[in-house]
Amino acid sequence: MTFKNKDPFTAFILALIFGPIGYLHFGFKVFLSCVSVSILTFIFGFVVEYPELFLMFTSISYGLHAFKLANYYNKELLRCTEDELPYLRTFLFGFISMDRWLFYYIVGQAIAFGAYYGVTNFEQGRILYGLLSLLVAPFVFYFFCKHTLGYLYSIILGILLENYKEKKGLN
Repeated sequence: MTFKNKDPFTAFILALIFGPIGYLHFGFKVFLSCVSVSILTFIFGFVVEYPELFLMFTSISYGLHAFKLANYYNKELLRCTEDELPYLRTFLFGFISMDRWLFYYIVGQAIAFGAYYGVTNFEQGRILYGLLSLLVAPFVFYFFCKHTLGYLYSIILGILLENYKEKKGLN
């Protein structure tokens, strides 16, 4: 099994255009972890209806994350020993790396949430509600999403880490 450096720009473009499918660039198990975290957040994200902004910020968050993941992957290739390299293609590696994507996703959705409801309130002539939506709603949305999704993510990550430790005999 050969491990090659990943071009961050290629990773950015693939993830920006194809979303989770662009993560096949990193291997199938990393792709599966990306899809699993994406499904969790998309189910949560469909509660709010603003599809254009949702898709735009989601695509940007995938692109930014893939760029950073490629840089991190390349640094790990230099740091890891021959025995540690297969870890870079595990589901656990992909899942752990998705915490950064989750941050980009939540920030993007908070901005989209505030912008959407701010503009909607301005269009209906409710200036005060529009200002509050632009200034306060993103922070409330960010706080709520960060803690709700972060809690679910932490539980799943804990289960995966315990399973990984058992397989490696680290318990």
